[in-house]
Amino acid sequence: MQTVILCEQCNHSFTPEPTQLPFPFWCQSAPEASKAEAAQLIALEEIELQRYDIELERLRNTVRNLELGRTALFRQIQQHRNSSISIGRVPTEILEIIFADLADVEYFLSIADNDGCQAIAAPLFVATQVCTLWRNIVTSHPEWWTSIDVDIFSLKRDINPLLDIFFHNSKSHPLTIRIVDSGRPEDMDDFDESDTYYKHPTPYGLSAFINLLQQAPRIEHLEINTYEYVFSCLKTHKLIPDSPITFNILRSFTYHGALEPDFEDDEWFCNGLLEAPLLSDVTIINSPPPNLFQLDRLTSLTILQVDGDGLPEMLSALVTCTTLHSLIFDKDDIEPFVLPIATILPSVRFLSVGESGSSHAMIFDYLTLPSLETLETTVAENWPHESLRDMIRRSVSSLKTLTVIDDSSIRKLDSSSLLELFGLCPELTVLKLDRLRGELAVGYILPVLEGQCPSLTEIRVAKSQMDEAEKIVRSTVRIVGV
Repeated sequence: MQTVILCEQCNHSFTPEPTQLPFPFWCQSAPEASKAEAAQLIALEEIELQRYDIELERLRNTVRNLELGRTALFRQIQQHRNSSISIGRVPTEILEIIFADLADVEYFLSIADNDGCQAIAAPLFVATQVCTLWRNIVTSHPEWWTSIDVDIFSLKRDINPLLDIFFHNSKSHPLTIRIVDSGRPEDMDDFDESDTYYKHPTPYGLSAFINLLQQAPRIEHLEINTYEYVFSCLKTHKLIPDSPITFNILRSFTYHGALEPDFEDDEWFCNGLLEAPLLSDVTIINSPPPNLFQLDRLTSLTILQVDGDGLPEMLSALVTCTTLHSLIFDKDDIEPFVLPIATILPSVRFLSVGESGSSHAMIFDYLTLPSLETLETTVAENWPHESLRDMIRRSVSSLKTLTVIDDSSIRKLDSSSLLELFGLCPELTVLKLDRLRGELAVGYILPVLEGQCPSLTEIRVAKSQMDEAEKIVRSTVRIVGV
């Protein structure tokens, strides 16, 4: 075979050495060889193969070194070109400060729907398109590529290449992902059947949705605000991943729909949540079924819309949870429900019960919180202060911070009711009155506070009412505007 010249200067060459067959071919038929002859032939051919591999690896190294050298030289040329213009003479340290200020946003990439058009906000990505210097600075900070907010409604083009750039430039840093559907109706009864929703998201939207979820091993914070049938859409379009999804570092999860672990279309996603080893902060629209999360790992649970169907079962499951520190019930609009037994949550230190009040009394009636330190409650028209009083008495907790939102009903309580309520809070140090109406409530409850809460050091009111409050409150209590 012909000799290959590898270097014309040193005359380095490579000459193939074909193996001589120790046995003849007859009439182009397959050669007949003994086992010993075949083994000898294979050994000779493997030696020749190694010669090829050695030369090829040497050549690859040479090409690799040349490419690295060319890249370094190209960057140096770009830097010299940049130094010839005014912006190129700005010190890198100053540019980094400017870009860090530009990075002071909630999401580094935000894709929103604007009347059917996609509005893309990615200032740092735009900066990388200006010059090599800016691109080198921005891409040297992987933390500036780690948060993404995507509206999948009416996407008319493929945004996956842009998403992939952020995934690549963020390197191995944890991700914060938010997926919304701005076209989702406020009243989901508009979608009587799941078939109707299949026509809602575009293929580009579903593709972006699954691409974002495929980053599950790197996602630390995840929020999804779509209709729950989006998972059925993924199955219909055959976009569900073949391998199980794993949330290795997921710490907080917010979902504005209903997830059913036993529903076939949701199962693959719910299994990933159930197995998430670090998931501790959950916000969900309805009471989650006990087999959706590892409840014994939760430290914070927020229920956006209280319902009577799953709440008793969920609260009963939380009894054995020793890590739950924060429990928040947002608005509710439900029929009265009954918990089978009073529920003791030993580790909850923060309780918030939100707007509307149909279930406030029921929640207070059945919860006992021995470790409660901070309570936030929205005062409804018929504020169940008796139920709240009884819960505080049962809990025998050291309540230190009380936030009352909308104080209109407080002034309807007589002095004996106020004495009973605040008499159970001798260690109260902070009282916050939010959304005050009309006459300042501080003047109404102050005599009770001075007698029943000797540890009170701070009252928080709206800034517009600070002057009035300071005229009423004793000098030992500090007035703070919020």
